[in-house]
Amino acid sequence: NKGGEKIAIEMSIDHKPTRDDEMKRIVEKGGEVSEKIPGAPRVFRKNDDVPGLAVARSIGDVVAHEVGVTCEPEVFEKELDADDHFIVIGSDGIWDVFSSCEVVGYLFSIKEANKPKAAEMLVEECRNRWEVLNLYKQRYVSECNTKNQDTGDSNKDRGGNQNVADIDDITAVVLFVNMEKDEY
Repeated sequence: NKGGEKIAIEMSIDHKPTRDDEMKRIVEKGGEVSEKIPGAPRVFRKNDDVPGLAVARSIGDVVAHEVGVTCEPEVFEKELDADDHFIVIGSDGIWDVFSSCEVVGYLFSIKEANKPKAAEMLVEECRNRWEVLNLYKQRYVSECNTKNQDTGDSNKDRGGNQNVADIDDITAVVLFVNMEKDEY
């Protein structure tokens, strides 16, 4: 909240396996990044179909850790001050459907009585957004399949192989700070 304006301060960078530094670590440890599974590029053991993670950093995935996925966080430090209202820690299932600025706006829109359930409400909103995305994917795949049938095109590479019912892991922690402010 700078001069009445609410801003999001990103304290981490997406840990996508396609990022040059992340991919380098994965390849050096015997992994590969590819789209063996249609959708997002994923981490695999070289010449294998596992683990298939779409992130380069993860907690507790033993197979992924063998091929360069790390649990070491990559964050920036910031000392909290009076202008800070909350901290959000979320999995990629949050950030794939919400920008940081949208999360800030969403959390400021939640009424005071709902603050204890803010993380739960954020996760539910993300789930709703994933479901809407899936509806659009289903319609796209259906249209592609119809078009392929109408044209006699037997190549189904235009979307026929996409998984149309994906919902990523959605995890969120919301920590409110400076709660004595009346700005909520």
